[in-house]
Amino acid sequence: MSFRQVRREILEEHCALRLGLANVEALCNRLEHGDERSAHALVNCGRALYERFAAHLVHEDQILISALGVVAGRAIAEKRSAEHREQRELLEYLLGRLDRPGYPALLLARELRHFAELVREDMQEEEEFLLRRDRPVRSLDSVKEAPIK
Repeated sequence: MSFRQVRREILEEHCALRLGLANVEALCNRLEHGDERSAHALVNCGRALYERFAAHLVHEDQILISALGVVAGRAIAEKRSAEHREQRELLEYLLGRLDRPGYPALLLARELRHFAELVREDMQEEEEFLLRRDRPVRSLDSVKEAPIK
């Protein structure tokens, strides 16, 4: 798979994740403005977002980490891999909180909103620094069409 293909797949996943983030944030807004009926939908939407993000991390580990090793160097790939481990730990913790009976809905909304902000920042950073077409590191210009194992 070429880096161009890796980039395209990751960006497509980011678009789907952003839609999930927007849905969660909309439910958070409704709940924070008094619509307590949104709590159940927020739990379900939050769980779906967490699961989608977990699958995204697995996919990135499979295709992006090795691609980064080729185009940006091993240190950058290892740093990204470590970040993914930390994100999986956070996801495991947050998923556990969704399953707690009687967990305060407003607290859940704040946690989900914060999680959404973290994911959005992570995707933005990844797109700006790792997936840019013009990224001048050892470089996409010369190896972007090289096969990635």
